[in-house]
Amino acid sequence: MLYVNGEGNAEAVKEAFSSFGSLTVSGKLTVMIQVGGVEAGDAYLPEGGGRYMLSEEGFFRLTSTEYISNIESPGRLSEFVEFSKAQTKYDRAALLFVGSLPLKVSEIATALSSEELDFIGFNGPFSCAVEDIYALSPASDYLIADASPLLTLWDYPSLFSLLDGSSSLVTPSIAKEISSDLLQNELYFASGYSPLVFCADMTRAGEANLAAEELFSHLQRELLAGNLPDVSRARLHAGEGDYARISDLCFYINNEDGEKLTEEAEDLLAYGPGVLPLSLYFPFFSENVSAHEKFLTSYYSLTRPEAASKPWYNTVLAESYAGRSLSYDMTALRLWYQEEGTMPLPSLREMKSGF
Repeated sequence: MLYVNGEGNAEAVKEAFSSFGSLTVSGKLTVMIQVGGVEAGDAYLPEGGGRYMLSEEGFFRLTSTEYISNIESPGRLSEFVEFSKAQTKYDRAALLFVGSLPLKVSEIATALSSEELDFIGFNGPFSCAVEDIYALSPASDYLIADASPLLTLWDYPSLFSLLDGSSSLVTPSIAKEISSDLLQNELYFASGYSPLVFCADMTRAGEANLAAEELFSHLQRELLAGNLPDVSRARLHAGEGDYARISDLCFYINNEDGEKLTEEAEDLLAYGPGVLPLSLYFPFFSENVSAHEKFLTSYYSLTRPEAASKPWYNTVLAESYAGRSLSYDMTALRLWYQEEGTMPLPSLREMKSGF
C-alpha cells in the first residue's frame, strides 16, 4: 500500500505514476495507492488525487469520486488500509508513506492501532526518533526510512519487481535493496552523500524508548542541579531543530544513561547504514511560543520561581549558554510531544534573527 502526498513534490509523483502504467506484476503482488496533494489535470491524476490499483490485471484508477478526499484525515488512512486488505488475499502487508507526512505520527498510530503489518515505510521526511518508532510499534513488525538530508523517490519499479519475485524476502533485506537502488540515483551520485536507509525492529522499540526516558530523567536532574551549560553544550552538538542525534547527544553527555541509550538504539536496528541514524525529540528552538513558555515556566517554577513569569524570549536570552537555551522540564516536554506530535521549525539562523 502506498499513501502518497504530492504536495511540494508533484512532478516526481507524476513521473512515478507515468511509470506504473507500463509495469506488470504477477498474482503474488497487489499494490493499492491513495494519492493527494497534486493539482488536477495530469493524464494519470485527472482529478488531482484518488485511488489506484496495480495487479496482474494492470494499473488502473478506481473511478468512484468517494476516493477523492483529503489525505490529512486519519479516518481516510484507516479506511484506505481496510479497503486495500479486502481487495486480495495476502500473506504479508506493508504501508509506505510517500512524500511529506500529511498526518502526525500520533494520528498514524491511532489510525493503524488494529493493524498487523509487516513493515511501515517512510519515503520522505521522517523524524527517525525513537519516540515515533515506539509509537508505531504496535502496528508493524518493522519500520524502514531514510535519515539522509537528500530525499528522493525510491525506485518503485525495482521495489515492486523485488517483492513480486520473492514474497518470502525478509524485511531487513528489503531495506538493503532500497538503499542499493538509491546509490544509483543521480541525486546521491552527484552530491557525494550516501543514503541512510535503516530498518528498525519494532519488537526492540520498547527497550529503546525506556532508555530514552531514563536519559531524560537524568537530564532533568542535571537541570534542577543547575548544570544548564553542560546540558546545553551536549544538545548544541546534536543538531539544530526538533530532533537531537542520539550518537552525538550521548557522546557529549558521557554517562551510563547515554551509553545505555546508544546500545539500545543500535540494537533497535535490524539493518543500518553503518552510522546510528536515530534521534530523540529534544527541540533546540521552536516557533511554538506557547509550548516553549510551558516548558520554561515549568522549569523555572522548580528552580527560580521569581523568573517563572518572565516572557519566554527574555528568559532564553538571560539564561542561555552561548546564546542558546534548553531550559526545559524534560518530563513536561516528552508528555507534550506524545500528546501533540511534531511541528515544523524555523532554522537556527531564522530564529536568531527574530530576536
